[in-house]
Amino acid sequence: MLITLYLAALVFTQANRDSLFRAPKMEDGAVWSLALSVVLLVLAAGATALEAGLLVRALEPALAIIGLSKFFVGFILVPIIGNVAEASSAVRFALRNNLDVTFEIAIGSSTQVALFVAPALVLISLVLRHPMDLVFTAFQLTAVGLSTLILALVSHDGRSNWLEGAQLVAAYMIVATSSFFVGSP
Repeated sequence: MLITLYLAALVFTQANRDSLFRAPKMEDGAVWSLALSVVLLVLAAGATALEAGLLVRALEPALAIIGLSKFFVGFILVPIIGNVAEASSAVRFALRNNLDVTFEIAIGSSTQVALFVAPALVLISLVLRHPMDLVFTAFQLTAVGLSTLILALVSHDGRSNWLEGAQLVAAYMIVATSSFFVGSP
């Protein structure tokens, strides 16, 4: 159901893109062919999967030495490292005062993980005979719920300022610090 909802959201967003978002004007430039775009996307996905596998294998012994919990690393550190490119793009658009695109990048990424990546991984885990589930702890549910509420409050007027940005960073730091002390659920 989550994957179906994600696909419906993609169709809706693409069909209503002009009325939903004030996208920045793109400069004329070279346009890749569909075939080249698909090939590059597949290569990038493959490289990402390879890098993720290497990261996981390297993390296991490092976590034992450093003493960080898998929960903290998976809930805080890996998402930060994994989203550096998206975060830098969001910051770049925010500095250009293009809040619509900034929110689209940040919210779109979270929506993609929640509605597509997580359920897809559960289904893939069944095929690979290493079952995963979507059962979350009270801490995880509270963190996600409060994050959603804070985002709604900050973004409801379609404007932002440095204080709201500082509040969002502080909220993230509170969740990160809390998850460090919560340890493995």
